[in-house]
Order: sequence, then structure tokens, then C-alpha cells
Amino acid sequence: MWRDSLNKLTRVIHKYIVEFIVSGCASLVRCVYKHKHNQQDRNINIPDINNVAILVPHPDDEIIGLYHFMELIHNKAEITLFYLTDSSDINLAKKRRFESQRAIASLNVRQRIYCGLPDGRLQHHKDSLIKLLHNLSTDYDIVLSPTPNDVTPDHQVIGQLAYEIIPHNSLIWYRSTWWTFTIKEADFVVTGNANSKLNALRHFRTQSNLALRNTVILSAIEALFHGIETSSIESFRYASRGIPNTKPINTLSFFSIVGIFKSR
Repeated sequence: MWRDSLNKLTRVIHKYIVEFIVSGCASLVRCVYKHKHNQQDRNINIPDINNVAILVPHPDDEIIGLYHFMELIHNKAEITLFYLTDSSDINLAKKRRFESQRAIASLNVRQRIYCGLPDGRLQHHKDSLIKLLHNLSTDYDIVLSPTPNDVTPDHQVIGQLAYEIIPHNSLIWYRSTWWTFTIKEADFVVTGNANSKLNALRHFRTQSNLALRNTVILSAIEALFHGIETSSIESFRYASRGIPNTKPINTLSFFSIVGIFKSR
């Protein structure tokens, strides 16, 4: 009983800490720049999309990079999540699948497909991934993928092969634990409520050693420095524009706020 009360108290405290950080940064930005940047409206205009495939390197990447995007489209298009890798530890793999299911429980997702490729070793299993991507290129209107300049090995392999196989006019890059392009370089952004995303991320208890919440906090700070007032934001770029050449920013480290200043 006391543990439940303590967890509840922790969640409430964390909520206000996030709001304090974001609102404090907003005040700092206004104080330093004394005006709101002119920011063109780049929110996505949903086209006639029937089928959307999302390439998920590991459970939690779909929440970090695409939660608000899925919130936006889940009642307008059919979403299929392809979880490409699993841990070699069978029990851990089952736990992570369950965590992911709970994290997206509020969303209307048509199908979750678990491909079972080994976590951290996609480089050695390209043939299986190539076969899957060839099928996706004909079965889905839009495919979302990490970018080839992502420094996480599995993400990088997925991005490279997707760029080689998926028609570029159907391929969209998203950002996960590494920001591989900035808001300034994005073709469209999707905003949302930070608390809803943080609540989804809290389901990943097996990843409690990682500061997943930093991806939400830093995204809000980055948005403020580009004139967008929101508590959470996700950025997307069309693959038809080519592979980003930005030096990726590690959003699990709060020290990456320095990179946000440099990206202006």
C-alpha cells in the first residue's frame, strides 16, 4: 500500500518538475530574445493515407519518437507497428513486449508484428530485414523509419536499408533517442501533451535505468528555442530530401541541452 502511495506521490512531483523546467525555459527564452520567433506552421496536414507502417528498432522507440504522431492519425489511418528486435533474454523480451502494449493501449493500432531479430545485431541479419522491407514497400502508403545517420547501430542499419529499398516518396524519418535532425531541418512537427507521453513512457520499467523522460523535456526546450510553445514535440523529415548530415544529439543525456543552443 505504501509503495503505491509513494509511486503516486513521485509521479505528481515529477509532473510539476517537468512543468517547472519547461515554463522556466520559456521565460528564459523570452527574456533573452525578447520576442517570439517567427515560426511557420509546420503541423502535419494528414493526406489520404490508408496504411501506415512504423519501423520500431526496440520497444520504447515508438513512444519516444512517434507517440503524438500516432495520437494524431490513429483514428484516420490503420497503423501497423513492426517491432524489429527482441532481447536474447526470453523473459526480458516478454516483459518489454508487455510494456509496449500497455504504453500504446489508448491508441487504435491495427496490428503489432514482432519480427524477433536479435537486439544489437541487426548488422548480421540484413537479409531478413531486406525481405521485410521489400514487402512493406508495396503494402503500405507510408513507412516511418529512424534515419541512417542515427548512431545507435540497430537504428542505423534500419535507416540505411529503408532508404535503399522503400520508395523515397513513401518514406518519412523520425527521431528516437538520438536527434538526427533539428526542428529547423524538419518538414513537419507534431505537438502534444507532455504528461500523456510521460505516462506512456513510465510503463517501460525494464528501462528504468535510462532517463527516457529527458527526451520529452529536451524536446520542449528545443521547441521553445525555435518559437514553438508546447510541452512536447516530435519532428519528421521526408526521405525524399536525402539523408540528414546533422551531428546527432543524445536526448537521454540532459547535458545535450548544449546541443540545442548550438542548433539555433
